Amino acid sequence: MNVIQIDFWQLVVMAATVIAAVLGAGWAFVKVIVNQFTTNLDKRFEGQDKLRVEREKTLDERFKALELAIKSEGDGWRTVERELLELKASLPLEYVRREDGIRQEVVIHAKLDALAAKIDALRVGG
Repeated sequence: MNVIQIDFWQLVVMAATVIAAVLGAGWAFVKVIVNQFTTNLDKRFEGQDKLRVEREKTLDERFKALELAIKSEGDGWRTVERELLELKASLPLEYVRREDGIRQEVVIHAKLDALAAKIDALRVGG
């Protein structure tokens, strides 16, 4: 039988080589995984940036539409306000207040009663 003899230093060097190879392989494996992870993160961030830009465009369009709607609504309110002011200006010319109408009616009735009393006095005296 042949017996292989290995010196202690040869055994230490072989063990160190095996350990170095395992550590190197582990380091390479970790580096590949980290690279894949960072690549995936970069892709995800790029996608999120694209979505953010699209969302900003959409929000800008919506805000512009809202501004236009508010502006047109403001124009509508100005029109309503102008019509209300015109109505306030024309009301005294076209309508009589209730109290003024009642007062005029009372005066007319009083004059008619006085005229009726004069006609009766003329009929009786004549």
